[in-house]
Amino acid sequence: MTAAAQTTPAAPLSNPIAEAAIIAGLVNCGDPAAIGRYLLDSRLDSECFTLRAFRTAHAAIVDLAAAGQPVDLPILAQRLDEEDLAAVDSACREHVSAANFTHYARILTGCKQRRAEAAARDRLAQAAAAGAPEHELAAIVESIRIAGQDPNADREPRFQWADEFCRNRPDTCWLIDDYMPASSIGVLFGDSESWKTFLAIDMAGCIATGRQWRGKDVRQGNVLFIAGEGGYGLRARIQAWFDYHGEPMRNFAVSTVPLELCDPKNADDLIADIRRFAGNEQFVFIVLDTLSTHFGSGDENVSADMNKFRRAVLKLSKATDAAVAIIHHPGHNNKDREKGAITLRQGIDWGYRVERVGDVTTITPTKTKDAPKPPPLSWTLQTVPLPWVDAKQKPINGAVLVPATLASTSASTNQMLTRQQRIALTALDTAIDRHGEDGAALVGDWKRVAIDAGITQSESRQGKYAAFQRAVDALVDGGHVIQEGNAFRPSTRQHASTNRQHVDNVDRATEVSMRQHLSTHPFRGVDNVYVDAEPKHSENPKPKGNGGGPVGEEPPPAEPPRVWDSDSGRWIPEVRP
Repeated sequence: MTAAAQTTPAAPLSNPIAEAAIIAGLVNCGDPAAIGRYLLDSRLDSECFTLRAFRTAHAAIVDLAAAGQPVDLPILAQRLDEEDLAAVDSACREHVSAANFTHYARILTGCKQRRAEAAARDRLAQAAAAGAPEHELAAIVESIRIAGQDPNADREPRFQWADEFCRNRPDTCWLIDDYMPASSIGVLFGDSESWKTFLAIDMAGCIATGRQWRGKDVRQGNVLFIAGEGGYGLRARIQAWFDYHGEPMRNFAVSTVPLELCDPKNADDLIADIRRFAGNEQFVFIVLDTLSTHFGSGDENVSADMNKFRRAVLKLSKATDAAVAIIHHPGHNNKDREKGAITLRQGIDWGYRVERVGDVTTITPTKTKDAPKPPPLSWTLQTVPLPWVDAKQKPINGAVLVPATLASTSASTNQMLTRQQRIALTALDTAIDRHGEDGAALVGDWKRVAIDAGITQSESRQGKYAAFQRAVDALVDGGHVIQEGNAFRPSTRQHASTNRQHVDNVDRATEVSMRQHLSTHPFRGVDNVYVDAEPKHSENPKPKGNGGGPVGEEPPPAEPPRVWDSDSGRWIPEVRP
């Protein structure tokens, strides 16, 4: 026997029989839910198929199952050409059962693994022949190591006895107490310039340094902020956070490279890059800013593409054991949910709507999977001078979020009001600050501010006026606003001004200086923020009528003397020391 005959044949890089059996099993199954379980458990993707007909059929089956549609040959005929359909039909005739699905799936994942390893070895040989630097060769060697790993080696046991499963108490392990579970996936969504990125940096900074976040304990650890764009503005925001809080910069890593996570291979590359960068260190919090930046070539409105992205993020969280926060935008017609396919909401553990009205931004929980919803929280934005100047020697400033405790969008109010009512209530504060007297604003001034603040998406004047009137009626009926003829005031005028905080006690030079600093911001959403000045509310407003009451309102002849109480909207006995 020759030496060649004694050599063990190389393992095959493809298996057409297994490919045909897998496609036939999926088509013969037909049920979209069962197909989804088959694909998830087997970890099959389009890269497992080498024949064009089966690769195309697999993509069509995944799309149909993700959309909840049944799968059969007549339906596939609408998505495949005649040649590909004939190959699928032939496969279904030869393999009439899905009983050996798991066996064939392991064959295909093994072939895919060997193809990846062979391709990596080819790249290594070509790079070495071309005289590539040592660090590039090391990266290729690492990709060979990853390609050679058993794809099922990290699979958790499928089954577990209930007494073992329930042995430990099901306590929630928090990254931020009550607001963010550890090793979870969530979404922060809001309009542009609602300060979502500032919020994510505030969370990340507290986790990196171990500082409490809004009075809540955090689990300290390394954080990774993957922006994908905006490196200049992001640099100023991160520097401002650490400078403002007096913390040395630590445990905070940054990337500005887009990920394109609709492609499963990119998730594997990202995980490998994280392991090379961090070594034995572990990240506990990862921010993806924004979903659209890191989505890739897919369509956010298509369930199949959104599921690819969601599975990639889940894979990232599982591999790193980190909580992943996805920064996203709201729907075009519904600001109370995330933009795109609803499968994103269905697949996350937590979600917060970020809504900015004037100079106050508020987060409101939209989903908490395994815990009660925490109360909403509000912030304003404060300018922070940075130790930098631009090319013209002008100072560069950053900004940080500062907790707002006196805003109209306070937690107790937010839980009771709709979005339109919150906007209207905040607009009343703004109208009072701009045009009001004695803590009240005329309805016309209030209406103009509320419409400018976006109280409705309607383009018609009638629709805008109707939305405003509905909000006014609800606020008055609910006791949040007091009507005095044609003027309105909050039931308790303890709200902070939200469009421009009072600067009456700030001299002109300080105000001009603030404006000069704000003009140098390298990012949006920071101008016109006045947070250094305390709101100036007079406890004893200047009398507008006889004895301090409203015009035309005379005090009743009574003893002892009475004074006008702006909070209750009536005359009360004067209390003298």
